[in-house]
Amino acid sequence: MTKPAHPACYPILFLAALGCRLIFFYNHGTAEVFGKYPYFAQQLLQGRDLGERLLDLSPLYLYSMAFCMGRLGLSIHALEAVQLFLGALNVLLIFAVGRRLMGCLAGFSGALLYAFHGNIMALESTFEPLVLLLFLSLLCILFLVKAQDSKNNYNKRFKLIAAAGLFAGLALITKPNFGLFCLGIAFWLFAAFDPGLSLKRRTALAAVFCILAGLVILPISVRNYIKFDDFVAVSDSYGRLFYNGNGGAAAAFFPQNLEGQDAVPDGKTDPDHSHVFFRERASAMAGRDLKPSESARFWFLTGLRDLKADPKRAAALWSQKAALFFHGYENHLIDSAYFKWQWTLNKPFIPYILISSLALAGMILNSKRWRRLFPLYCLVFSFLISCTIFLSGSRYRAPALPALCLFAGSVIAYMQAWIGQREWKKAAAMALVIALLIAGDSLLFKEPAAAHDRAFQPELRRQYEEEHPESYSSETVPLPRSAASTAPAKAANPPHIMA
Repeated sequence: MTKPAHPACYPILFLAALGCRLIFFYNHGTAEVFGKYPYFAQQLLQGRDLGERLLDLSPLYLYSMAFCMGRLGLSIHALEAVQLFLGALNVLLIFAVGRRLMGCLAGFSGALLYAFHGNIMALESTFEPLVLLLFLSLLCILFLVKAQDSKNNYNKRFKLIAAAGLFAGLALITKPNFGLFCLGIAFWLFAAFDPGLSLKRRTALAAVFCILAGLVILPISVRNYIKFDDFVAVSDSYGRLFYNGNGGAAAAFFPQNLEGQDAVPDGKTDPDHSHVFFRERASAMAGRDLKPSESARFWFLTGLRDLKADPKRAAALWSQKAALFFHGYENHLIDSAYFKWQWTLNKPFIPYILISSLALAGMILNSKRWRRLFPLYCLVFSFLISCTIFLSGSRYRAPALPALCLFAGSVIAYMQAWIGQREWKKAAAMALVIALLIAGDSLLFKEPAAAHDRAFQPELRRQYEEEHPESYSSETVPLPRSAASTAPAKAANPPHIMA
């Protein structure tokens, strides 16, 4: 039975999280705006057909924003405030999950780490689906944990798993890469959720989770099929992202872009036009008009060919992206989020490296309890794999942050227990490990991080272009499929900086 939390825990956490976000909003609210979703939400409200741009956007986040702007009449400032408020609610969900899985101290510590983490506030205030994804994924995990605790009531378990599947489906139509987490959970429900259950019942639990998630996705898939005469489950962006992350000149910090992808054609006003550019370029290189799914497959195969052309580069690239997942530098690919994160650096907020260092230690300390903590492990490894395969940007690893914070919080609980039991050697050894991880982080990726910072400074951007002219050369454009090799991996392009 889960020990009840002290009544003051929830209001303390909520007020701490909300207070930090109000300070952030007052000092940096809408200083820079990533206008993609507000623009397309406004287009929807005006009754305009978005065409294939629908495939570039998170369905749930887009429709939610259109509803808030249209029916509720919320301004940009109000929308940002709503997202920051939702971020404060996420802190409460982290505590609710953590206290059930790891105890009150670990849950409270993990929630507090999230509440005071500076970069997450920068991401929550950016008009991207992350904060909604975190909210839905935490609800999914909370219902999975509640189902674990309902050992003597199978019917209740069945309903809780169904609810978890519903929230998983909503998270999937917010960000499709959440599908990796869903696959892991389905396997866990079938094989390791509760070995005491019969095979039939475990199969039923896994099935209801998948069916409910699938039913949520189905309307989006049907919409795409009817509108585009093409099967696209949610989005067709996977191919472009795979090429961005693995093309011939891609690096851990810098995606492989196409020359001219950011230039908006005359008469066009839609932001983030690179999605259209990639589809048009794929059709031009293939010699025929490609459907969205065919364009996605084209860029996926192009990126895969580049990886196969140089296996050593591929191994080094993937290992660097995996390391960057735990690294303290926030590899932003959107300039509004980057500058907001920069503002937090000299403020008393908690840096990512402290969370990731503690979390690595916590994942090892809790490894014997992996069956119970599988949803947390699954969340971390799902997005670690996603970042390794695709892009290792800050917002791509952020969905794993709640689980990382809880693993970090568990280390604080372990330390408290060791000190209380006067096990000084264990406490000292753990403190040394954390210190070494933090110190080692400062020595890793120093040059790429500095180059990435330069790419965001307008006055230094010309200097970067002069230092790396090959980054802007047509050589970095992928060759047709019939070509035997791809562009040499010299220096990667600067990040796809979006207004």
